Amino acid sequence: MSTYPKSIEQSHLNVQPAHVPSKKPVRPEFHWLDVWNAPLHDLPVRDEILYQYLKLLPSMRVLEAGPGSGITAFNVSRMVRHMTLVDASEKSLQQLPDRLHYPANVRYLQCDLSLVSSEALGRNAFDAAFALDVFEYIKDPAQCLQNFAHALSPGGTLLLTFPNVTPPQGDGVTHFATHHELETLLLEAGFTDIEIFPIRKNPMAEFIYQVMHEWPAKLARRLRKRQGNAPQIYDATWAHQHDHSIAPLRPLLHLYWYLLDKMMHMQGEVFERLPHTENILGHQIVVCATRKTPNGNVLSFPKHSSQSLSDRRRSVLADYEHFMKQTKSHRCFDNCSSGSQINPLDAT
Repeated sequence: MSTYPKSIEQSHLNVQPAHVPSKKPVRPEFHWLDVWNAPLHDLPVRDEILYQYLKLLPSMRVLEAGPGSGITAFNVSRMVRHMTLVDASEKSLQQLPDRLHYPANVRYLQCDLSLVSSEALGRNAFDAAFALDVFEYIKDPAQCLQNFAHALSPGGTLLLTFPNVTPPQGDGVTHFATHHELETLLLEAGFTDIEIFPIRKNPMAEFIYQVMHEWPAKLARRLRKRQGNAPQIYDATWAHQHDHSIAPLRPLLHLYWYLLDKMMHMQGEVFERLPHTENILGHQIVVCATRKTPNGNVLSFPKHSSQSLSDRRRSVLADYEHFMKQTKSHRCFDNCSSGSQINPLDAT
């Protein structure tokens, strides 16, 4: 019997869109055993963006693109119904099940989101999708966004965050000069309710991050005399290539990250939203968008409406039922490498 309190349909009945941050963002519970059991990882500061701007529900089926070390999936998989992890690196995916301790509700898919057709991820298979500091490496952002839209259920939420900078400041291949440029791609892909905004750490969090993370990290890089360009895939990072040698330090590192995270929250939420600007180049960007329903609306309630709550619920359910009648009742996607089908609803 499922332990999840809500059905899939109920996950679309939120009074506010999933990407509207609540007053108190939902975060994974900390367990002391995680100091030993969590995948070896760097300070997961980017995960704060996910928790602040995407409302995760226990009933959700979630897609993560570019799971890296797996630390985000390690935490999020305990908060949602099902997760699918997509990565272009087969080697990285092969190592994730062991790092995550083989959770029953996680599946793995080897795909390049900028190359594969939208059929590879499946149709309407997910309630939310996110990519943290990945989109800047996507060579064909238009195709990637179309794939996300195809995979999301009507009313499903997409959250992207990435450093929107040009070389040599950044090592990505994708960047956008203006808000309009990125918004146009999202609209063409089939998204609505679009928000694109720059963010930054609050002053206290930024100071702590620089002094207690960046300064020691820069010293470590100098000591190991890193050469060449920054790696664009997790497999090529120094931490991944030397994970066995630094594994004995994992408990100490993870405990340090935990304490550092607590310190960065002393002034409230780690990240703050900057005022709207058309020129978004040179900022860390957050993108929140909702996949359109067949009638062009989103499955969320308007902030101000003369309809009663029950009338609005009936209206949303009618939209959803209309969509389901026009699509296949099963949700599955093709494994890009083997062609075998995996059911993302099967969490056992």
